[in-house]
Amino acid sequence: MRMPQDLLAAIWARADDEVVAFGPQGDAVFGALRLGAERLATRLASLPARRWALCFEDSLLFAEALLACALTGREAILPGHQRPAALAELSAGFDGVLTDSQTLGEGSAVPWLHLPLSTAAEAPSTARWPAPVSLRLTLFTSGSTGQPKAIPKTWHQLDAELRVLIGLWGE
Repeated sequence: MRMPQDLLAAIWARADDEVVAFGPQGDAVFGALRLGAERLATRLASLPARRWALCFEDSLLFAEALLACALTGREAILPGHQRPAALAELSAGFDGVLTDSQTLGEGSAVPWLHLPLSTAAEAPSTARWPAPVSLRLTLFTSGSTGQPKAIPKTWHQLDAELRVLIGLWGE
């Protein structure tokens, strides 16, 4: 199997009707994933926060948030835990939180965006975002053996890890 040169561009170029996820609510397609990522990217681009903690139960919303961070050059922060105390402990490491939880975020000093975004408040955009070219990501360990440790990842590292996984399990 010949792998594409740029995996982010390959993801972005998938057919709109190609299934990206499935679950109890039915199949989700790449077109909907891109639309959600573009809507969120438009919102993120209008905000000053540069480092966003991603706290999701829904993996499709997580993927939208991750792609939106890549589209806008924002850094995605993946905390080891989503508990309020753990997020408070790491709060110096991010400027905002993207989440699908309605219970997180009470009294926080940083902005919280709850996904999915309300489509009624968003003007539909006909402009398409170009394929993302990089992604800045910082993972945090759980801290189970002490303080959570930040592990920054470059796109080059993530791309290499993804290629190994694709080689083992296919696309």
